[in-house]
Amino acid sequence: GQLDPGLTLDELPAGKRAALFRYCRDLGDRVGRCPAPPRLAFPAMLAQLDPRYCRVKEILESCEAYSHAARLLSRRRVSAVVDIGCGHGLIAMLCAAALPEVQVLAIDLAPRDSFTAQREAFERSGTRLDNLRFSRGGLGEARDGTAGKR
Repeated sequence: GQLDPGLTLDELPAGKRAALFRYCRDLGDRVGRCPAPPRLAFPAMLAQLDPRYCRVKEILESCEAYSHAARLLSRRRVSAVVDIGCGHGLIAMLCAAALPEVQVLAIDLAPRDSFTAQREAFERSGTRLDNLRFSRGGLGEARDGTAGKR
């Protein structure tokens, strides 16, 4: 059983879609004492999002990557998080939702339509991401400190 990378949320049978929404809702429970997005923020965002940006594989991978990042972030106080090669940006958005006092910078060579669509869906669902910025660039810009300054 391998997951089709093109499978979208609206193509899931109702029972599996409900299970995925529960999985997203309970993200904070799985990361324990780690920072987590508000309990209903992620499922509410998914409900607002255009189905073409709701690929199940990306949702699951982002949840798992965020869980690892949250465990690391819980070990020390940080003032900034940088997601280099952010792609669709969902991991950076989950960090921004969970840590509103921390500046989150999402860096990629070019913004994807899905980044804008997901951010707008978070905001339509009531989760503001004022602490999230996108910057064009790559590892070089992040390393030399020029990311986000253009």
